[in-house]
Formats: sequence, C-alpha cells, structure tokens
Amino acid sequence: MQVCIALTVLLLVIASVNFINLNIAGAAKRAKEVGVRKALGASKPQLITQFLTESLFIVMIAALVALALVEMMIPYANQLLERSLSLSFSPVFLVAVMAVVVLIGVISGLYPALFIASFSAKRVLSGDLQRGKTAIWVRKLTLGLQGALSVALIVAAAVVYKQMALINDLPVGYAKNDRLIIKNLPAEAIYQQAEPHVLRLLKSLQGVAQVTQSDTLLTNDMTSELFLVFPNGERLEGTQPTIATGFHAVETLGLELVAGRDFSPQFAGDWIQISADNTRSFSVLLSQSLAKQAGYDDPSVLLGQTLSSHSGNARATVVGIVKDIKIGSARQQQLPVLLTAGDINVAIGTLVLKLHPEVNKAQVMRQAEQIIQNELAMPEVEISLIEDDYQRAHINEFRMQQLVLLFSTLSIVLTCMGILGLASFATIRRQKEVAVRKVLGASRISIVTILSREFITIVGAGSLLAIPVSYWLMNIWLNNFNDRIEQATWVYAAATLSVLAITWLTVACLAFKAASTRPSLILRYE
Repeated sequence: MQVCIALTVLLLVIASVNFINLNIAGAAKRAKEVGVRKALGASKPQLITQFLTESLFIVMIAALVALALVEMMIPYANQLLERSLSLSFSPVFLVAVMAVVVLIGVISGLYPALFIASFSAKRVLSGDLQRGKTAIWVRKLTLGLQGALSVALIVAAAVVYKQMALINDLPVGYAKNDRLIIKNLPAEAIYQQAEPHVLRLLKSLQGVAQVTQSDTLLTNDMTSELFLVFPNGERLEGTQPTIATGFHAVETLGLELVAGRDFSPQFAGDWIQISADNTRSFSVLLSQSLAKQAGYDDPSVLLGQTLSSHSGNARATVVGIVKDIKIGSARQQQLPVLLTAGDINVAIGTLVLKLHPEVNKAQVMRQAEQIIQNELAMPEVEISLIEDDYQRAHINEFRMQQLVLLFSTLSIVLTCMGILGLASFATIRRQKEVAVRKVLGASRISIVTILSREFITIVGAGSLLAIPVSYWLMNIWLNNFNDRIEQATWVYAAATLSVLAITWLTVACLAFKAASTRPSLILRYE
C-alpha cells in the first residue's frame, strides 16, 4: 500500500510538472490576449483568477476521465492485489475527490497563472514576447525533475526484477515443483503410526510418487525446536528449527542427501519409540550447517552416533546429512535445520505429496481432497502446491515488481508528453533561427543537434542527480532480504541512457520536421 501511494504521488508530481511546463510554454500564445485585457483595464487578480479557473476546469475534466478509467480498471487491480475493491460514490468520497482536484489544480496552475498575469501590456503589444529568466529556470528545473524521476523508476523496476529473479532461483534446499501439500490436518491422525491408512490411500493415487508427513510449512516458518547434545560435548543454544517428518522425507521433500540415508520403513528404529520411562528414541537428519556449528567439519563422522536432548528425555540417532534448508521467505535468515522421524509436539500437521511431472495436478488435488474428507471427516481441506506457497510468501515483492513496472511505463509516457510539448514550443520559437542556419548551409543533423542539446543537458543533469538517491533508496529496500543482489553499475547507466535516448528521439522528431521546412516559407515576411 505504501509503495502504491508513493508511486501515485510520483506520477502526480510528473503530471503536475507537465501541466506547469506546458502552460508556461504556451504563455506566448496568450501574451497578446493578456496585453489587450490589461490595456482594457483588467487587473492582475482578475487575470490570475481566470487562469486558475481554467486550470481547475481542466483538472476537473481529467478527474472525470480518471474516475471512468478507474472503474474500468478495478477488475484488473483486484486480480493483481487479490482484493475486492470497488468505487463507492459516497458524499465523503466525492468531497475527497473534489479536495484533490482543487489541490492539484491550484498547485499546478498557480505559478503559470502568476507568470502569465505578470506580462507587461506595453512589452507584449509592442511585440516583445520573450519570457523572463524565472520561467526559464522553472522550466529547466521541472524538466530535470521529470528526467530524474524517470531514471529512478526505471532503476527501481530493474532492481526489483533482478531481486525477484534471485528469489525465484534461490536454492532453498527442498523441491518446490511437483510438490502438493495438504495443510492443517490433526497431528494425532497422521502421526499415530509411521504409515497410517490415509497415507497409503494417497500414495495409491495415480501420479503420486511418494508421501510423507511434516509439521512445518517450509515456505512459512518454523513450528518447533529440539536442542541436542553432540558426542563432542557441544550443546547448541539459540534458535533451532526442527521438522518432524515421516518415512521418505528426503525423497518427498526433495532434499539433497550429502551422506547417509533417508528415513525408511526398512529400519524399524527410525520411527519414534517411547520407552517405559517416557524416553523418546528416533532417527534424525542433520543439515550441514548444524553439524558444522557443532564443530564437525566432516559431518559424515556423525552417522550412526546417538545424540541426546538437553533435558535427557530424548535420544536421536543420526542416519543422514542433508544440504542446508531455508525455511520461510527470502527475508528470513537461514538457520541450521534438524529433521526427526515422527517426533511431533504440535497439534497440527501436513502431508506432502511428490507428484510425477506429467500428472494432472488439479485432478490429483480433487482426489486427495476426497480422501481426506472421507478418512479424517474434514468438511474443508486446504490443498496447495508448494511452488504457489513460495510465490505467496513473496507476494508483496511480486506485486511491487508489477506496480513499479507499470508506473515506470506511465512515467516515461508522461515525460515524453511533457518533452514533446516543450520541444514543440521551443521549435516554433526558434524556427527563424533554424531557417537562417539552413540558408547559411547548416545540415539537418546539425540543426537537430542544436535544438535537442538543451533538453539532453537538462534531462542528463537530472538523471545524474537521481542516481545516488536511487542507489540509497534501493539499498534500503534490499537490506530487508537475507539473500540479495548487488546493485550493478550498468543498470544505472542503462536507465540514464534510455531516458536520454527517449528524450533525444522525442525532440529529434520535431526538430527534424522543422529542419526539413523550406527557409523561404518562414523568412518570406522578414
């Protein structure tokens, strides 16, 4: 929401800047009107009121068009934001719209109104239509601001895109594709034995390769911890994510085995067993970072070793070492993970299904839902794909990517419209100079270069100023991620060159047309 509001404000700034620039650029066309009205006794406040009223009227028409566009675009916005938004034309809403219209109309129209109303009747009617230095500086500053905002938004779009590409390709230690997860199941039903009846039914479905239990949503967060004492006497403290799984955990979850083996029904001692004195015994899989944190550079030496819990009421036999697993989103820190066979201490569990790549996933989901409803008497079953859950864990970032891309495109379009208007006025104002240069032998390319030089210089200066600010802001955003990209210089160079190229092409189109006009058509009245 904050990002959307910020981008909206930026677009409003660009649009208001365009309005100011175009009003100032067109001031000369109304200079004689102002001169005549002043000669007939019109006061400066009357002229300011007239031009502000015109500004408000234009903004009012724009607001009506905007409301119509919003009404048409709401379905697409709801699809993007996964919301049910709608326009409600209540009195409060209409008052808010009017307030925004007045605010934008006054802010964008006040300076042009003051500028136009300040024309001297004597100078204007005598043919002196040159604008003052203040207007020139306002035009340059606003044009430079447009260039800076365009570069900043292009950089933001590129950085967000690269970061989201990194997140998509981030090695998380488990398989995201072809994995179905059934959530919020009663743990007592799916952990009552190593392979309950519901697991066997799910595994018998066509297209299902393997099934296992898990008490942790890998794309969300940890749910339990188990602290162990290692044979070397190391007692690890801090945060220790622990996942209670079932047989075939490595195969089903898509873990990468470094040493040892997976939990298997061939080894009866893998599944949790509780002795008469309430001591729990089970097998465990350790992540590489956990073994290293315990002081074992070669984790394979732990295979077959028995570890004990800090409280002494649990004994865990190490049967395998897996590569590190990242639980949660890319914003969260990667921690050493421990997997146990059946040692669950939460009330809710999940079932994970490994699917064949070519299977009809929707059909398997329907069949699995029917089995869960029949076997566990659950009227509603929550089933999803792990890859979809991973996307949802980063939904805000993906939405930001789409929003920044959309607003960057709109920013470029608005900037081009502003440059087009200013270039058109500048070309008309300098058409006699262009005609004289052509008479003296100047080529079309040289004339295009002369007319576009000022715009390129102004936009280039604004773009250079935007680079450090953009770098700082994007660095703040990237710091929210535990795994992040490094900002590349070429992104900033490409964004700057793109804006400069668009500016040059916009100006060059009009300049080339002016340079192609016969000098006699312009100088014949001189």
